[in-house]
Amino acid sequence: MTDKSTVEFSLSRVVNAPPDLVFEGWTEPERLKTWWGPKGFDHPVLKVDARTGGEAEIVMGLPDGPKYHVSEVFREVDRPAKLAFSFKTADSEGKVLLEGDITATFMKVGSTTRLTVKARSTGHFASVAKARAGFIAGWNQSLDRLIAS
Repeated sequence: MTDKSTVEFSLSRVVNAPPDLVFEGWTEPERLKTWWGPKGFDHPVLKVDARTGGEAEIVMGLPDGPKYHVSEVFREVDRPAKLAFSFKTADSEGKVLLEGDITATFMKVGSTTRLTVKARSTGHFASVAKARAGFIAGWNQSLDRLIAS
């Protein structure tokens, strides 16, 4: 039985860099792969076309584990203040696991940036509660890695 339920959350961090550099960390593939995804994940594919209507493709996973395919469509790109995109995450067989929307805002605070991520996701499989916990934990780990990079 598939449990389809939606989770929404908001996370905020202060990054010790100006908004334009933090924004670039989200839109430049070489910078993005230094922090995107849970701890230990690699990114054999990471392509980003950060413009309104542009798309991103990310394949990620543990080096010796299953790979997850993330496809994104940018709904709004307001450099360096805001990114909004829809996403789908699928397993290696193409089965959609999660889909939803992410909005990231980058607000200048002195010489730092207050990064706020608002997310809504819907799960499409039996263990939505587990996936939801993983989705939130993964975003927390990713933002921690971004701050450290």
